[in-house]
Amino acid sequence: MLLTPTGARRHGGQMGRHRKLAWVIATAVVAGALGLVVPSRASGSCVGPALAVGSSPSASPTPQRPEVIQHGQAVTVTGEGFHRGCADSYSVRPGCHGSSAEPDDPEAPLADVQLTLHQQSQTWVLGTANATGEHYSTSWTWQLPSDVQPGPAELRAGSATLTVAIP
Repeated sequence: MLLTPTGARRHGGQMGRHRKLAWVIATAVVAGALGLVVPSRASGSCVGPALAVGSSPSASPTPQRPEVIQHGQAVTVTGEGFHRGCADSYSVRPGCHGSSAEPDDPEAPLADVQLTLHQQSQTWVLGTANATGEHYSTSWTWQLPSDVQPGPAELRAGSATLTVAIP
């Protein structure tokens, strides 16, 4: 215990330290509530491209069986998610008019996306298209090459694959 010049008792420096700690905590809570302190990054998940026969991949459930493609039939394959970059993480920057989030790796549509058919050791190029729109969508319309054999095959575009059956 210390005596002050007026003779009052004072308990060491403990009260001063507790008040400082309380002030720091209160300031942090108020700053957080006002949005003055923002996290430096936000993140998510970047989904890869997908393919479907006919309608868009997001409108079609994942097929339980391979899609059947007939010789002589016009086939349309649609794809989504064909972009470079991956806006799955953002840097948050405080500013005069609030904070803003900008992607660290902005997305842009891919050009010249090639659709191929793979069966055993054979590969056929079925078409090339550019991705567009907010879902980075594209589509190809084609017919099976005459030398494709009956059996399983796989459609590929970028990293997207779709198993098909040729009767």
